[in-house]
Amino acid sequence: LGMVVHVFIEERAVHVCQLMHACPVKETMNLNIEEKDIGNFTCKDCEQGLEFVGGYLLDEFVVAEMVFYLQHNFCSPDEHGHQCPHDIGVHFPPMHMMAMEEFYIPQEICTKAGVCDQEEPKQYLKKFYSGLVNKA
Repeated sequence: LGMVVHVFIEERAVHVCQLMHACPVKETMNLNIEEKDIGNFTCKDCEQGLEFVGGYLLDEFVVAEMVFYLQHNFCSPDEHGHQCPHDIGVHFPPMHMMAMEEFYIPQEICTKAGVCDQEEPKQYLKKFYSGLVNKA
């Protein structure tokens, strides 16, 4: 999980921000976020941003890329056996889907971050998740 988070979230944060048209493309190394701008970041901004990121993380091509990355950077025949690449291909996609569905709840994340009020968490991506599960 740490490898996936590092490569597909931390290293690609600016890329995903650019996909959302929230960050300038040419000025990626200096986003110039100032203290005064943080107050303009609303609960709705947080939730919509996380919904976009969630969709990105569930995109079938991104999940396939995660599988490929793990098969070639995590699996070691000496340490994990020769079945590791196969097992990653079979088990990672449904495990990733389950983890996203159970733990990636934008309103809950934004509330814990102090951006939104304490309310009953809504699972904004529930319809999205169920559509993906039905395709599988």
